[in-house]
Amino acid sequence: MSVILPDWVAHVDPEKKKRQTIFSVDAHPDGTRIATGGLDAKVRIWATGPLLDEKQDNDQADKLLSTLSRHAGSVLVVRWSRSGTYLASGSDDTVALVWELDPSGAGSFAFGSSEKNVETYRCSRRLTGHESDVTDLAWSPHDEFLATVGLDSKVCVYSGYSFERIRKLDGHQGFVKGVVWDSVGHFLASASDDKTVKVWRVSDWGLEAEVKAPFITSPNSPFFRRPS
Repeated sequence: MSVILPDWVAHVDPEKKKRQTIFSVDAHPDGTRIATGGLDAKVRIWATGPLLDEKQDNDQADKLLSTLSRHAGSVLVVRWSRSGTYLASGSDDTVALVWELDPSGAGSFAFGSSEKNVETYRCSRRLTGHESDVTDLAWSPHDEFLATVGLDSKVCVYSGYSFERIRKLDGHQGFVKGVVWDSVGHFLASASDDKTVKVWRVSDWGLEAEVKAPFITSPNSPFFRRPS
């Protein structure tokens, strides 16, 4: 899916003044913000008011709300929790970070940057379960779990409360490019470059099913063919 964004939603190299690729966009559940992750290793939070109302789309409006700069590599995926309390980001630095709004920090400067934040987000947890790029992540329907997948062929599942890792699922034979929960949180599906989708039971994290037939003739590498 291609998302068309206004010119002011951008990740720009401050030295070269060059626009950087945006790899992921996700909307906050209450619709007031969107998060973007990009090639510049940053997560940015944007107000949606100027997107939805032309009267708010002016030079004085606070459009960029926050810049989050803790990743050491390109940010490949950003996802708000279902409650909107947390934002998770995954990067090719092998790490997933969990962020939450810090009401006391408004007006501070972004870490390692001269950009002033309208809102400040603190990094609550650093999840280090992968040995290579974190390519996708997903919150379960009630935020009970957070699942991450990566180029190391692994699926990691974390508690949505303590963010301790509770399981690593090792069934794939190629890098895992997508992950999604069913609507009630009983199953987790992961799609891989090994041309399979594996469905895992939440009750014991065992393999419930493996889907192969639709993907036998699929090309190996495209990221657009993954669960959502």
